[in-house]
Amino acid sequence: MVEGFITEPIERIAATVPGVDFIDSNTTAGMSTVNVWLKLNQNSTDALSELSSRLSQIRFELPTGRKILPFQSGEQIGRSLVFIWTYRLLPA
Repeated sequence: MVEGFITEPIERIAATVPGVDFIDSNTTAGMSTVNVWLKLNQNSTDALSELSSRLSQIRFELPTGRKILPFQSGEQIGRSLVFIWTYRLLPA
């Protein structure tokens, strides 16, 4: 359920954001972590803003009847910047 209803829609929308280099994810029971890597020298503020805006537009696609608590962070790994979204499904 998590992969098909949470991970895949987030990956699909992240792939449309200008400046995204690649996306990887890890899905387990009740949790999805999506890593969005930016191209070198990409404006991270613009990319994060665009990504957040596009993600808010697909909230209706995510499962209802449960609380989805997003956690986001950005971290520098080498010369690349990666944004990380972790979603945990909790009982409603």
